[in-house]
Amino acid sequence: MDSLECLRSMIIEQRPARLDYQTGTSRHNLHYNRSGFAGTHQEITGSLRQLFRANRVELVHTDDNETTGPSHVFAPQALSLALAGYSIDEQLRSSLLQFARQLPALSVSLYPMQRYAFQDNAAYIKMHQQYEQDGAFDMHTYITGSDSPAEEAIRLRVMIATYALGLVSPVSATPFERFKRAISRIRKSHEA
Repeated sequence: MDSLECLRSMIIEQRPARLDYQTGTSRHNLHYNRSGFAGTHQEITGSLRQLFRANRVELVHTDDNETTGPSHVFAPQALSLALAGYSIDEQLRSSLLQFARQLPALSVSLYPMQRYAFQDNAAYIKMHQQYEQDGAFDMHTYITGSDSPAEEAIRLRVMIATYALGLVSPVSATPFERFKRAISRIRKSHEA
């Protein structure tokens, strides 16, 4: 899913950037800098929900002047808002399942998503516990192991959030590399 990969890259790199995306015949864009997504909570929520269903996505690194605005929404908060009660249609569901099937064994980092009112935090905590128990995490098995369609939707939303925020990474990374990335993200979030 290009939209998730571009969103993840934009958030992790912490550089001023713009996502140009197309839904149907409409073109949209989403601006980001170290302070977060440029816009109001409502604007960002709508934009992210459109981005999840985008046909075409392009990440463009920009000048800082393009991403400044009167308000910004921190990435974890923006994703929490966009995914709150978000219903996943059949087309997006199949795209996400195909994407999950392609992911390698993952490590799952723990981040205090409850601070940002992430509705599916309990499922995220269970995901992390499963990783801690097994030493690696298989996203596709996790999602397809759901007991009901409602639980599957929750797990898909957790996958979107954790992947986009960089909270999951290939397990081949050493513990020290994962630690360095986590410290770097924390420092960057406090600088913003």
